Parts: sequence; structure tokens; C-alpha cells
Amino acid sequence: MTRRARGRGCLSFLLRRCGWIAAIGLAGCAAGSHAPPANPAQQDALASNQIAARDFARGDLNAARRRYEHALAAAQSVEDFELAATALLNLAQVESAAGRPAAAMARVDTILASPTRYGAAMQARAAARKALLELDRGDSPAALHWSDEAERACAAPCELDAVVADLRAALALRRGDAAAAIVQAGRGAER
Repeated sequence: MTRRARGRGCLSFLLRRCGWIAAIGLAGCAAGSHAPPANPAQQDALASNQIAARDFARGDLNAARRRYEHALAAAQSVEDFELAATALLNLAQVESAAGRPAAAMARVDTILASPTRYGAAMQARAAARKALLELDRGDSPAALHWSDEAERACAAPCELDAVVADLRAALALRRGDAAAAIVQAGRGAER
């Protein structure tokens, strides 16, 4: 097998892996563990997030957007910033899937602009999502910057280690460095 053929195979593997992480990994992380809801607004936000996730999985982006917007409003009404950040990250995923990268970026930037409100774990998830959005835009330096920010914000052991390693593997492939991509992909697989 030629070096170029191996590189294409690696690229195909990484794109499938990064796509899975982008669609499932970060949303799953963002949905994380949340204490049992203490009031009806939190229960409503959690229920809306779950229904929206099913809408998203079915490909009904408009319904998913409406449900996540409802979840965001419910979470904000009781100042549950973890639930609000979850809804914002999920909205970013919907906007990205709908081909609205600027809207997706705005959702993520809301979290990144308020580190004391949303906390380090959500800052890390938002930075990882922003890195994926920048990668989609083709801005490799920005994607690398935000993957570094995700790594810095994530407490050890970091649940985003595989996401960050896969991002770096995709970036290595973009610059034509198949060897570095394989090393990073291996790191991602280990985590």
C-alpha cells in the first residue's frame, strides 16, 4: 500500500471518528450527569432536551431547535447554568447541522464569554465545540487554538481527551502530516 493510500485510509477513518465525536461525543458530554431536578422548570428543561435529542436523531432540525430553545429558556428562568449551557451546546450542534455556522458559533460564544457563570467543564466543552466549528470552516490555526483551550479548561482526567486528540489528528492531516495524524488518532483511541 502506498503512503498516499494509507493517508487516504487514515483520513477516512478520522473523518468518520471526528464526525461521530462531533455529533455524539460532545452532545453526550454536554448532557452529562445532572442532579435530579428540584423544580418544574428544571424538569421541563431536562424533558425538552431529551425530546429535542430524539428530534435531532430523526433529522427534524426545526423541532430540535424549538425544543432546545424551550429547554434553554426553562433553564435560564431558574438560573440553572449547567442546563442552560447544555441547551446552548445542543443548539450549536443543531445550527451546525442546519448549515448555519455563524449561529452555531454564537451559541458557543455565549458560554465562552461567561466563564464564571458556566464553569470550567462547560468552558472546556464549548471550546471543543468551537474547535470543531473552526475545523469545519477550514481555519486550522483557530481550531488548534480552541482545542488547546479545551484541554486547558478540562480537569484531569479530562473526558474530552479523545475529542482533542482527534481534532489534532484531523489538523495534522490538513497540513499533510500523516505520521502525526496517526499518532494523534492513536492517542484518541487510547482514551
